[in-house]
Amino acid sequence: MKCEYCNQEIPSGSEVGSNGHYFCNQLHRYYWEQRSIGNIKYDLNSQGSSPYNESSKSPELNSSLGFNPDNGMTLGDIFSNSINLIKETFTRNIIILVLFLVPSGILLAFGLKYFFTIMTSSASITQDIEGQQIDPSQLLGKMIGMVIFVLIILIFALAYLGAEIGVLNNGCKQIEGKKISINDTISKIFSITYIKVAAELILLVLALMGIIIAGILSMYLLKLFVLLNVFNDVTVNILGVILIIAAFLYAFNLLFKWYFAEVILVHTGCGIIESFKRSSYLVKNNWWRTFGIVILISLVVGFAVSLILSPLSFVFMWDYYRHLFKIMASGGENQINPVESLEMFSKLGTTFGLIIVINLILRSLAFPLFQIVMYFDLKIRKNDFDDAVGKLEANSNL
Repeated sequence: MKCEYCNQEIPSGSEVGSNGHYFCNQLHRYYWEQRSIGNIKYDLNSQGSSPYNESSKSPELNSSLGFNPDNGMTLGDIFSNSINLIKETFTRNIIILVLFLVPSGILLAFGLKYFFTIMTSSASITQDIEGQQIDPSQLLGKMIGMVIFVLIILIFALAYLGAEIGVLNNGCKQIEGKKISINDTISKIFSITYIKVAAELILLVLALMGIIIAGILSMYLLKLFVLLNVFNDVTVNILGVILIIAAFLYAFNLLFKWYFAEVILVHTGCGIIESFKRSSYLVKNNWWRTFGIVILISLVVGFAVSLILSPLSFVFMWDYYRHLFKIMASGGENQINPVESLEMFSKLGTTFGLIIVINLILRSLAFPLFQIVMYFDLKIRKNDFDDAVGKLEANSNL
């Protein structure tokens, strides 16, 4: 039996019947019915209702993701489809995350230990030579150490960005029904996409910080009106607070308007500015829904990760906690010595690094994939696919 829309054989158990007609999934049935009644939104000569057309090929959506083609996914659909996507991409994603985060995480762990050692040494010197001049060579050595630590943090951040691009790429390809290898994913990471995503994140941070800083500076600029006797101090302070709040709210609004820019860059390979525009287009009229789902998913993922990470953290840091419990049991008679505290942290530096890596791996296995499903949900709601469903390839598994 063949699908009456794409003319492909219908896999056993996946038939979707409608008035005696058969299709390989609900979306094909929907498009067939719309075309039959003359209400198809895409045709061979159309560019679609979306102003953003990604390619000359039509979308191929994995049949394991169920949704309503009229209204997109419900909240339950987003959660269930995200769980399915996590399962389907787990092996590839865990390999990418381990390849990128474990080596850089080990470097980070030793970097943290080195950082706390420097801090301990500085605190000890301060206590031992109060009022004496510090040896310049010691100061230089600590400055070099801090520079090395910053470089380690930068290396880890770059590695994490690469891992995130890999996870996003795997998720998008899986939804489109395209199987890719680990080599394909690594090739995607080490491409122009990496530079685009890095530049997009930098522009995003600069834009949001610029808005907030502008709001803060405007408060000080209003002081000029006091000098000119236009406003009094109370009025200027009130206006300044209003401007700062407005700046924060506007930055918060843009944060969610541009929330899908990174996914769009990885999925479509478009330009950086174009990714911001597409994200704004998708989130338009769906801002509160996007905000609510993102917050909910953040809480759910955070809680799930904490269930795994909290016992591990407690075990790894037992020596530190035991020291704190001893101080608490003494009724405050034993004071916490800052140097001793830093020494303990220096011993736990590698442990902190391992906890950070495990935390990021667990979050990266879930949160980006929720983001991808939300992205495709908005594309469905906006009809934001390329030209003509009629151009579906013969091997489409839509």
